[in-house]
Amino acid sequence: MIEKERIKKIEEVTLSVSKINLFYECPRKYLYRYLYTFDKPIISSSWPASGLGDGVHKVIEWANKTKKEGVDNKAIINNAPIEFQKTYDNWLIKNKATFKKSKGYNYETFMKNGMKYSSTIVKFFFSYFEDHIDVLPELEFEITYDLCDNVKLKGIIDIMYFFKDSYKIIDFKTTKDSNKFYFIDWSIDTQSLMYIYYAMQQYKTLPESFSYMVFNHEQKTIFFKETFLEKRKNIFKGLTYQLEDVRDFTLKPDLNLVNPAQQKCYWCEYKDECEKKYKTSLKSMLGKIK
Repeated sequence: MIEKERIKKIEEVTLSVSKINLFYECPRKYLYRYLYTFDKPIISSSWPASGLGDGVHKVIEWANKTKKEGVDNKAIINNAPIEFQKTYDNWLIKNKATFKKSKGYNYETFMKNGMKYSSTIVKFFFSYFEDHIDVLPELEFEITYDLCDNVKLKGIIDIMYFFKDSYKIIDFKTTKDSNKFYFIDWSIDTQSLMYIYYAMQQYKTLPESFSYMVFNHEQKTIFFKETFLEKRKNIFKGLTYQLEDVRDFTLKPDLNLVNPAQQKCYWCEYKDECEKKYKTSLKSMLGKIK
């Protein structure tokens, strides 16, 4: 049972990609994670895929920094797997208390794939972006969204490559469903539009492209999805609608608005706080297992 007095009063709404996506996955879970006060904080789990993404990201950052120091490309590519191993092992130590193994997880296999990815990716980036003049990794930003009232955007752009007359945005993803990134429509994609909005405000021009570098460690696949952008009217119309939805719920939560992702309820850290949904979903899941 939700106690209304435990819901925080929000005056200024700051939204990230993860907040917006969580709201559309399940408004109730969004409420518990961002708007509710518990006697004891509920801690989210750390899954291996997050470590893979963090490790690969740090390898790319390391590779560009090392290249700037004049180290030969071949040497950097050869050492990329070692850099990944160090980064991932450090991530495991840092997240030891919350780490959970996903189904089929095996450290040796996971590490082997991650090390292979690292050298392949560094080689690809050195080749594809060889004429860049600057690289900006892990760009953290917070900016007022001028197209609707009382909203700020917050996020971290994984990496930006700058050329003589243009720049490109790249984001790294790990997923079990690669198709959702392969067939993505950037004109309605929340993350693409948020990052493009910030970039246009900062650099006064549209990025040449927005790309997803996608990893699927279980199927051992990787692909680079680059979308070249063109100027269009009302480019942020879809994003504005999403932001208004989440903003309105944040300022005045509608407790009747429940749209659970049924198959995820069993694993949700708030399942015990969400009795009706959880029991319904658990019954459905157990029925399928039988």
